[in-house]
Amino acid sequence: MTGKLSLAALNEIAAPTAVPTYARESLSAGIVHFGVGNFHRAHQAVYLDELFNAGQDLDWAIIGAGVMPSDALIREKLLAQDCLTTIVEQDNNRTAARVTGAMIDILPTGDAAAIIERLAEPAIRIVSMTITEGGYYLDANGAFNPKHPAIVEDGRHPEAPRTVFGLIVAGLKARREKGIEPFTVLSCDNIPHNGKVTYNAVTGLARLADPDFANWIAANVSFPNSMVDRITPATGQREIDIAREDFGIEDNWPVFCEEFRQWVIEDKFPAGRPALEKVGVQFVLDVSPYELMKIRILNGGHAAIAYPAALLDIHFVHEAMEEPLIRSFLAKLEREEIIPVVPPVPDTDIDAYFQLIERRFSNSKIGDTIPRLAQDGSNRQPKFILPTTKDRLARGDDVIGLSLVSALWCRYFAGTSDSGKDIVFNDASAERLHAAALEAKTDPSAFLALEDIFGTIGHSELFARRFSHALKTLWEKGTRETLTLYLGLRPNQPYFDSMAWSRVEAKSMDTNLFWFSDKQWAKIVPHLPTNQPGPQRGDDRRILSGIMHVLTAGCRWKDCPKEYGPFKTVYNRFVRWSERGIWQKIFAHAAAPEAAPEQAALDSTHVKLHRCAAGGQGGLKRRRSASRRAAVTAKSTRSSTSSAVPGRSSSRQVIPPTV
Repeated sequence: MTGKLSLAALNEIAAPTAVPTYARESLSAGIVHFGVGNFHRAHQAVYLDELFNAGQDLDWAIIGAGVMPSDALIREKLLAQDCLTTIVEQDNNRTAARVTGAMIDILPTGDAAAIIERLAEPAIRIVSMTITEGGYYLDANGAFNPKHPAIVEDGRHPEAPRTVFGLIVAGLKARREKGIEPFTVLSCDNIPHNGKVTYNAVTGLARLADPDFANWIAANVSFPNSMVDRITPATGQREIDIAREDFGIEDNWPVFCEEFRQWVIEDKFPAGRPALEKVGVQFVLDVSPYELMKIRILNGGHAAIAYPAALLDIHFVHEAMEEPLIRSFLAKLEREEIIPVVPPVPDTDIDAYFQLIERRFSNSKIGDTIPRLAQDGSNRQPKFILPTTKDRLARGDDVIGLSLVSALWCRYFAGTSDSGKDIVFNDASAERLHAAALEAKTDPSAFLALEDIFGTIGHSELFARRFSHALKTLWEKGTRETLTLYLGLRPNQPYFDSMAWSRVEAKSMDTNLFWFSDKQWAKIVPHLPTNQPGPQRGDDRRILSGIMHVLTAGCRWKDCPKEYGPFKTVYNRFVRWSERGIWQKIFAHAAAPEAAPEQAALDSTHVKLHRCAAGGQGGLKRRRSASRRAAVTAKSTRSSTSSAVPGRSSSRQVIPPTV
């Protein structure tokens, strides 16, 4: 076949391209879906197509709907080919095509009366949506915003809604008036707790016009949470040409995607549902662990690589993964800052999951683009990156890598790449983000002042310092060198060492606290342990300064000032490095003289401990104990070596080994 895709032409499509094995006329509608873009057709529609191919649940076909101008264009293209879609699955070692037919009609865009009439039909038992993260009218804290102009307008004119949620409210009201049980509302967007978010939007809008009806919705309508996953790039001429030239199908709007897909749904469908578990959908009691893992690791990973890639003039996602600095940046960020705050997921190895994500990002066949990942950052950053940042700050953990991600986003919105090429933005808030990013070049706080995006995170002193340093480094050294420093690939130029310890900042610190000077820290850094397993260590300089403060001030660990971070972190570092002999090694290196001293002094002191002072069960065998400590000290007064012996032993025992 080399002709227009249509029901009449299905028999002409040659193998191995798969086509529906069911008769389209045998299907009847059970679902109205808002937003029939690429992702829906590559995901939900594919699962239903497989179920229909198995002869199951043929009364659950999809009716498409939309409210955006782009929905009208998609409707025109799909109706011209009987709502059929060519799906091309591409991985590095495999390409396969299929035609799906689970969608049987698309309602006129913006025709509220026609959409409400369809929503009120008893056969419609699920209303689902993929309207993107920006379609839920959320504020910076993730709460429904009833003051959004579109919501206010629908609240004033509920009989003529223009938003998806206004249409859903009107459809539910029509059903109640006819005595028809309500449909289930299923969000399929990448938003944490998307069912709860949708519930808040629907009931919040309903409450503006009819509080009693809002209460009825809250008591009678189900909003299950779900997690969806499949990388699906936008369609361009490249994809249209491949469908025609490689598969002989003239498709107006084919969909290209990866082979992997996943759908996890909370099983709350009082009006019934198709048996999607037969085609791989996971129905669970709690979706939260799955959605958090996916949103933070995959979507957060996309957000992390998008902006450094754009600043380095990289166009495709797989090319970004071929750049060692970006791939290493992603791995370090995920393993040290993101994965440690992802809760366990049933029957899932999160490390293996991240390795899968790396492979998926490296898929060169699907042609996923950096501009797609970089678009709509004003909605994506608050959902994919900043919640992880907020969690780490609440735990007292550092956010060195995550603040760099935010700084890269800011640098991107300055409008030019490192080479000076103009960046084309695709973001509803592009104008004010651009203005804030330009101001942030000299005043980083200007970007963090966007409270509808950063919320309270921008007020965090630690995050503000990390962000400011990262942005300054990006402007002064460029993206490539900043990533190099962050990854520790310049041993004599540690990224962190130059970060929060400038002279200006030091002046703002409590002068009664101990802080390692730049000169002191430069001598310590080369001897810190590296390449250790487990999560990222906290801020070394801050924590070690805290340890020194406790030891020199003689205070309790629990009284360690908050400037050093959580006291438990400081205490645990002291204990664990003591057990592993790390302090002894650091001291040995730091105390080693650069040359043999011209003069040396030998002295000792007598230290008597109270019989209970040894700690632990039984103390030092429950007897009084004393020790004699001797030290050889160079003329510079820096201690070189020291030894201790029991007080009852001859002092002469300690002198030879000490010297």
